[in-house]
Amino acid sequence: MKKAPAIFWVTIFFFFALAIPALAAMVERPADLPAMTAQSDLILRARVRETDARWRADDAGRHIYTTVRFETLSTLKGRGPADRFEMEVIGGTVDGLTETVTDSAAFKAGEEAILFLQTNPLRLYNGRQGKIPITRDTVFFERKKVPAADFLRGLERTIAVPGKKMRIIKGGSPLSDNHFVPPGIKTRQDRKAP
Repeated sequence: MKKAPAIFWVTIFFFFALAIPALAAMVERPADLPAMTAQSDLILRARVRETDARWRADDAGRHIYTTVRFETLSTLKGRGPADRFEMEVIGGTVDGLTETVTDSAAFKAGEEAILFLQTNPLRLYNGRQGKIPITRDTVFFERKKVPAADFLRGLERTIAVPGKKMRIIKGGSPLSDNHFVPPGIKTRQDRKAP
């Protein structure tokens, strides 16, 4: 049996040495709500009125871009745009062909979401992490299902006290220290000393 030459093993080593950090960078990190809140110029609750996707040339060739038109339902932070505004995202569907971009949020008409936005130009904070969808008055955040009203109250407290971490526990309601605790679960604050 013939041994592989040293150059082969050196090439394999460098391939993995370069590929592993690149793959690790692609893994989505959990959203850091205090950072998202602090670094966003605007935080809005909005509903998608309509989307309009089309082909456009950019630095990397031709790609699909979608103009998303929103209706502002409430402004949680910053001076929000008018009752209606629009934003462009890369990706979308044109003539049955869909282009998906890893870190770009997708939108569809009628959908409601909490948007963490940066301005000049108007864009989502940290790509798709800047969109927290609301489905049937429920928010899924940090892999947990939370009633939208509870999440919004906790978010408002996080905005009011910058840097305060909002921990979310399934089905919870916010406490004064910005933590979510499920209904019926006693916290240290609620328990009586023996």
